[in-house]
Amino acid sequence: MLESLTRRFAPLVVAVAGLCGVPEMSAQFSGAGSGTQNDPYLIFNPIHLNQVRNYVDRTDVWFSLQSDIDLGSWIATNAPGEGWSPIGTSEKPFKGHFIGNKHTVKGLHINRASSYQGLFASISNGDIKELTIEGDVTANGYVGLLAGAIDTSTRLSDCHAKGSLTAHSEVAGGLAGYFYGTANNCRFEGSVSGTTKVGGLFGSVSNADI
Repeated sequence: MLESLTRRFAPLVVAVAGLCGVPEMSAQFSGAGSGTQNDPYLIFNPIHLNQVRNYVDRTDVWFSLQSDIDLGSWIATNAPGEGWSPIGTSEKPFKGHFIGNKHTVKGLHINRASSYQGLFASISNGDIKELTIEGDVTANGYVGLLAGAIDTSTRLSDCHAKGSLTAHSEVAGGLAGYFYGTANNCRFEGSVSGTTKVGGLFGSVSNADI
């Protein structure tokens, strides 16, 4: 089920069956693992999560979340104004594999004037599983807690989001603003507001399997 909203603001719960941060550039990845399917990079804390941005635009990289992560203190120290800087950009999306192992990334906060805002700016041909995100995002357009846009056959399974989304223009959804891919057992709980193309789970969809 995908519920599209034509009102400017609506609290909602949607169910479907079936994360300026300062990059830690001292190391590509400072945690354990080699980034392969059998030996993924292991994410235990906000520093590890922030280093995922060093691997955007790669299809052969694997990450595994090992614990719940609270971004609140990290954001307060590194980016107290605009909040988290999304991983990747619309031109260089995340294309890898991110396994949440049923853990939660909470305390995500973004307040930026630009578009493509979320934990990830955009995801393309990616694979995201068993991940929950909690927080709030305010931006221009293409807004979602997981990603501003999810494109080109990305696969989502057991991904959940909870919080509030505000787009000053168009394309806003609880999990992602724009979606083109496959979603299985994903849901959003919270509120979304924007001008046009506003939805509970996704604001705008194209060739999606939901």
